[in-house]
Amino acid sequence: APGLNLVSGPNESGKSRLVQALWYALFEVEGHETSTPVKRFIYFGRFEKYKRIDLLVAAHQSLPQELRAIWPLVLVGSNGAHLPANWLGEHVEVIPYLQPADLRRELSKGGVACLVSDKEAWGVSVHEAGLSGMPQIVTDTCGAATSFVISGYNGVVCRAGSMRSIATAM
Repeated sequence: APGLNLVSGPNESGKSRLVQALWYALFEVEGHETSTPVKRFIYFGRFEKYKRIDLLVAAHQSLPQELRAIWPLVLVGSNGAHLPANWLGEHVEVIPYLQPADLRRELSKGGVACLVSDKEAWGVSVHEAGLSGMPQIVTDTCGAATSFVISGYNGVVCRAGSMRSIATAM
């Protein structure tokens, strides 16, 4: 008999019932919101230099204006007071740190999760986005990428440090 794929699962949403149950239990959210997914690129985590949010913002700013208007960039995390002013351009939204249940609700709106770190032993946000069924843009230095992202299927794996690679994925 075929095994259960915990990432892509057997049910109609593409996630296993086990993973969905774990996700809802961990983040204490009842039910699942059903709405049209929002078009956006979203980073969630700490605003640390090695996370290369500067590259993510630069890649987004390099996109044509029409595309940025349709696909804004949302940055969710801590240390927002220390964001460089040039990150806060048109079609870039910053949301302060969210508690787990609030983050789960924010992620349920949809979008493409992005983690473009220079180095990332695991990358919990890759794990969380994978469990929520979001497509992802990650760098080849994210340890969790090998477990949760199949380039060309549920996301894109980019070269670390390459703004061009990230922009192409977007």
